[in-house]
Amino acid sequence: MTTINFRDKNLSKLEAIISIFNLKVGFISSNLNEQEKKEYEAQKGLRDYFNSLSKKPENKEFSEKDYLIERLRSEIRITKLVEKREYCKKYGHISNPQYLINGTKSFNICRRCKMSYTRGLTTKESKSFYDMIHRPFTI
Repeated sequence: MTTINFRDKNLSKLEAIISIFNLKVGFISSNLNEQEKKEYEAQKGLRDYFNSLSKKPENKEFSEKDYLIERLRSEIRITKLVEKREYCKKYGHISNPQYLINGTKSFNICRRCKMSYTRGLTTKESKSFYDMIHRPFTI
């Protein structure tokens, strides 16, 4: 199980979700330390820049509380993706429609973890590919 490092504390995903709720309600203070202030100012500057380019600028002000909530949400998303990839490495991928490479390998993208991988063709796929290549044409 992977943990999320938030304000020098290791949290589980559930604790991180509860922390988001507590931030929204105000149970956790949104006072930023020096490093967080630098990151907040950089992110706020980027948001302001992209809002100035947009035809519909956002009216909502980006506060320190919003910064902490977004940071926690992104950490949760990253943790979920890492867990999915570890699961797929251990138990196998769920294949999407495939693309053939030279008739010997199949290029797939996993539906669960969105990683790309290659594998050898099954006998059925190999026979289907052989039949398609050797199909006669009539003019």
